[in-house]
Amino acid sequence: MTNKLASISEIIEDAKNGKMFIWVDDENRENEGDLIIPAEKCSDQEVNFMANYGHSHIPAGSFHILLVL
Repeated sequence: MTNKLASISEIIEDAKNGKMFIWVDDENRENEGDLIIPAEKCSDQEVNFMANYGHSHIPAGSFHILLVL
């Protein structure tokens, strides 16, 4: 398994194409990852996946801020 981190441009392109990705925190901080997908690209299958495997709350509408930056 490769531990390759994607570039910001790769992440933005994946998000535009509706792909879910993991936003990883710094390993010296919390060292956590968040499952992220643009809300307008999200189906019930993705919500179900996040609920079953994300083990956390599912915030909606905050992703637009990242793409605007």
